[in-house]
Amino acid sequence: AIGILVLFFLIVRVKLNSFLALLLVAGFVGIAEGLPVAKLIPTIEKGLGGTLGGLAIVVCFGAILGKLMAESGGAQRIATTLINVFGRKNVKWAVCLTGFIVGIALFYEIGFVLLIPLVFTIAAEAKIPLLEVGIPMAAALSVTHGFLPPHPGPTAIAIIYNADIGVTLVYGAIIAIPTAIVAGPVFYNFTKGINPEIPKGLYNPKIFEDHEMPGFGVSVCSALVPVVLMAASAIAKLALDQSSPVAVALEFLGQPDMALTISVAIAVYTFGLARGKKMDEIMNTVKDAILAIAMILLIVGAGGALKQILIDSGV
Repeated sequence: AIGILVLFFLIVRVKLNSFLALLLVAGFVGIAEGLPVAKLIPTIEKGLGGTLGGLAIVVCFGAILGKLMAESGGAQRIATTLINVFGRKNVKWAVCLTGFIVGIALFYEIGFVLLIPLVFTIAAEAKIPLLEVGIPMAAALSVTHGFLPPHPGPTAIAIIYNADIGVTLVYGAIIAIPTAIVAGPVFYNFTKGINPEIPKGLYNPKIFEDHEMPGFGVSVCSALVPVVLMAASAIAKLALDQSSPVAVALEFLGQPDMALTISVAIAVYTFGLARGKKMDEIMNTVKDAILAIAMILLIVGAGGALKQILIDSGV
């Protein structure tokens, strides 16, 4: 308990980097609980490596997929198409669905930065209150980030509890859809008295011209490849004989690492090469995606180190 309090103090009050704070507290708790000093570092390494071993490829490739979709204009294509289909009166539902689709592939903070200028644009062009589109978008991004692999939290929890990530995705979606509806379009009805103005000059986004963006079908299919593969694998485990060739193939393709590898390979073509981009330009996007989530990975890994200290010390 003291270790957790120290952790909060270091992060919130001292403003120490969370990665460093977690490692320091892990060492402090290990020593305080009587773990032999010689076993301290190996235990931290075991916890950090064990957590990242099942997480690194999924999180990194998820970030790459999202970045490729953002840089190509695929996310904007999904949003504008859905708005045109749903119409002005139902725009909040269109935005919520956009956030949900985009949020499956994008980390929350990346999705928020990407879609917030789109929210401003939609609100201005449709002449509707900012929160009518802002709340559904934020709710959808929050829900997908919190409930659905390949996002770090759900993926890490599934690994820690030895849960099947495909089944986690299916159950997560069952909970996530009604949660996004209640926290987004429904909740907006209780905030109609709050009407903030669209900030002037807060953000200067790149708005893609129609010819610059990939098609709607290509954008949605590329974003949903990992979801489809992992869900198919989970359904196959429940419905098929596990020794059948189809079940074996789906189990292999639906493994998170494999599903994300396939989706990134497809996205490199659909969001990159097919849009006339050169490979070095695409790889710069890949590098930027990894840089954006490197610290998140380290923090999650350090959390795994603290977990292992708690286990090995008998807590």
